[in-house]
Amino acid sequence: MAGHIQDRWYKTEVGPDGKTSKVKTERYGSGMRYRARYVGPDGTEKSKSFPDRQKRLAEQWLTQTEADMARGQYIDPRAARITFQQYAENWVTHAPDPNTQASMESQLRLHAFPYLGSRPLGSFQPAHIRD
Repeated sequence: MAGHIQDRWYKTEVGPDGKTSKVKTERYGSGMRYRARYVGPDGTEKSKSFPDRQKRLAEQWLTQTEADMARGQYIDPRAARITFQQYAENWVTHAPDPNTQASMESQLRLHAFPYLGSRPLGSFQPAHIRD
């Protein structure tokens, strides 16, 4: 497992006798307790926090995320927030011909943006496109 779960309420310290013990941190009892961390395909560290008594949920989320990366189905949570309209407006600028670009802009503005424009890319399902 490339990622790990951090317990932000306790830290492990080595005592003078060489034994390790868990010691409460200054965050003990406040805020989210567990933080699941992993390194994304782009090399940046990403994380998600979970409340007390939810370590198993954090482990499941981390395992699912790593499985998605292994299958090639991983979607960066930040990139998934961009709307269809923002993405399409940027994509249209790469058209090789000005006439093609104008035609695509018109078709998107009249047919796609009214229905799909405000939807984040990460929320698309096949039914949205069929509708």
